[in-house]
Amino acid sequence: MPAKILSNFEAIGDMIGALSGMSDAIDSESYMDGLIRSAHGKAATAFDIAAAATAKTGNITHVYEYGVMGITRGQPRMADPTAPNARLYVHTLLGRGGTQDIAYTFRPATQPNPEPTPEDTGVDSEYLSRLSDRKYYFYNKALVMETGRVVHIKPKNGEFLFVPFYGEPSRDPTNNRGYMMWDSKRHGPLFNRPGASSKGQFTTLWMNWWSSAGSKIMFEQMDKSVSMDIDIAMAEATKRANAEGLKPVQTTDMMAAIASARTLFGRIFKAATSKRMGVKTR
Repeated sequence: MPAKILSNFEAIGDMIGALSGMSDAIDSESYMDGLIRSAHGKAATAFDIAAAATAKTGNITHVYEYGVMGITRGQPRMADPTAPNARLYVHTLLGRGGTQDIAYTFRPATQPNPEPTPEDTGVDSEYLSRLSDRKYYFYNKALVMETGRVVHIKPKNGEFLFVPFYGEPSRDPTNNRGYMMWDSKRHGPLFNRPGASSKGQFTTLWMNWWSSAGSKIMFEQMDKSVSMDIDIAMAEATKRANAEGLKPVQTTDMMAAIASARTLFGRIFKAATSKRMGVKTR
């Protein structure tokens, strides 16, 4: 269920066509495709850094595996929160040419849930030591907690569920152990909403970032790439003209075309950014 942001760069082809003698040498769709994908790679890396910084203080830890140092609980397994194996979200760029969707999807978790400890649960180690040593996985953690879905919890083996109170007083005044054993056979599964406080937090960060810092990085990277291609094209055109004894490229005419193209490029990108659509699901 990815969130999608529509980025329409189709009219960038007009910019390429504005450069005299260059449009014939460039297939506009494939050129724009490479231009956008390259810029997206740079922007996605910057987003990962921003998201990791937010996760250390904000409520988006659910989009990371357990065991990411400084972000999630569990035995430390990963030191770099920006690494693909540490993140539960995956960048996607769908489409061709000038119209592409900048989006994300969630992948299943691969790291087991942390084993309960006295520090986490407030339950004495005497009782925790009696629990099974089986590993349990919350495979759809990111998706469930981002969407705030209700989950039904039932034991995988046996009939009882271990439910710590996490420091809260027991409903049963005779129970001072800090936990209860839920009889699922008698009472049915437990219902819980683990994403009650995290619902939509990552999506909000995603939308805000790509509408501001992300757009800026995309524009700067694409402008840089286009500028380099312009310089190369000018050099090649001058070289061919000199080799064939033709009239040299008029610098003033070329620079005027470049200035016009860059102005058009800025207007196109700004318009495309302002038309970004909200979150979609599919």
